[in-house]
This record gives sequence, structure tokens and C-alpha cells, in this order.
Amino acid sequence: MSTMNPSYENRDAVLRSLVDDFLQGHHCSEVVFVKLAQWYDDTFDARLMRLATGFGGGIAESADVCGALVGGIMLIGHLYGRTALSESQKDCWRYSRLFRDRFLKELGGTSCFHFTKGQFNPANHRKCADVVTKAAEILLDLLPEPPVVRSGGR
Repeated sequence: MSTMNPSYENRDAVLRSLVDDFLQGHHCSEVVFVKLAQWYDDTFDARLMRLATGFGGGIAESADVCGALVGGIMLIGHLYGRTALSESQKDCWRYSRLFRDRFLKELGGTSCFHFTKGQFNPANHRKCADVVTKAAEILLDLLPEPPVVRSGGR
């Protein structure tokens, strides 16, 4: 993934780019966070992908919490999180809860193990591509249209 913000013409282009990068070897957490952050934030710095790397494979291939779920929560935090205690966390928590609940309802689990059984192989990678796509679709349906974050702040 480049550090430049790509210009996506529509949400289908975002989803295609997200899945392409995942199938090329980026982690689920990385693509959900970075690709959607680029869609919602015209100033997003893709070097922040580093923050998501350790969550791939359910936290470093431990098959714990799903990286696509974590990447989505990271996106919500990027868009709605607070930078000071005086700021509200209400929207961040509301969107995070809605995302987590819908993820669980539509995918049947929130752990990487639920999808991979702890086996990181090509067949499960394809299954995970479907999970990544569904997580992104949920977020795109749930969050307002971009740009949420504009140059110079929220």
C-alpha cells in the first residue's frame, strides 16, 4: 500500500482495492483500517498501517479476536475517537458497538479462530477475504458518507 491517498471513484472501487491488497499479502486488520481510512479521510497517512500490523491473524496468528473486526474499530477510533479527556467518546463507542454487533450477527463470530480454526493456509485465506469484504461492507453501510475527516481536522 502506498503512503499516498488513492482517489476511489466509489465504494465498489474501495472494496476491490481492499480485497486485492489482502490477497496480495496484507493483513486483514491492515486493509480494513487503511483502505477505509483513505476513503473517509482525505488526509490519512497510510504509514499508520503499522498500528494494525500486529492484529493480523487474530493478533500475530494467535487466532484471537478477528483482525478485520479490530481494523474496523481502529477506523472508527480514527474517525470518531477522542484526543483529550474533555472530548466525548459517545460516537466512537456507539459506532464501535454497532459494528461489533452487526459483525457478530452477520458472520457468526468475532474470533479469528471462528473463521480459520487456527489454520493459516490458502483455503482459509480465501475465507478471510470474504470476512474482510463483509467487515468493510458493514462499515460502509454503518458510517456516514466520506469525507468524515477533512483537511485540518474534524
